[in-house]
Amino acid sequence: MKRKEGLTYQTKSDRKIVRYATKARMAKVNPKNIKIYERYLKSRIIHNSDVKDTTYKVYHSYMNIFMCYIAEEWDNFYLLDEDMLEDEMIDVMEGYMAFLADECGNGKKVINTKLSAVSSFYLWATKRGMIRSHPFDGKLDRIKNAQDEKKISVHFLHEDKINQIYKTLEEEAEP
Repeated sequence: MKRKEGLTYQTKSDRKIVRYATKARMAKVNPKNIKIYERYLKSRIIHNSDVKDTTYKVYHSYMNIFMCYIAEEWDNFYLLDEDMLEDEMIDVMEGYMAFLADECGNGKKVINTKLSAVSSFYLWATKRGMIRSHPFDGKLDRIKNAQDEKKISVHFLHEDKINQIYKTLEEEAEP
């Protein structure tokens, strides 16, 4: 895959890690979008504080990527702009899905999770009466067969196990 200029890449074996929501990109995001998303987060955390440091932390990170994407690719529209939501949102989301796959190297599961993060925001906004309806619920298909994707397992040894291995190797090396 060709690397896009301006993105920071870190590679670990065959897996590519792209840092997209950089400080420079976040500085370009519509301030109204940041403000309304922070309002969403506060509201959701009040109702479900158990997942503050897990689900909502991940969703916040994923939504930052989405906001940077719309800042660069879709004229930085306001997340609750009814005209944009009604006329363009399916195209925005399909473009976002392609961007995540092609530019960020995300797999099917990750893309679907990132869509869920955006969808969750719009469900909240709909319930609050901020928008008339969810802009892509029932209109946008998730990526099929995401559950069939291989999971990358990463295992770490704790220091005590590493020391035990060293000790065993030293003992076996002694004549």
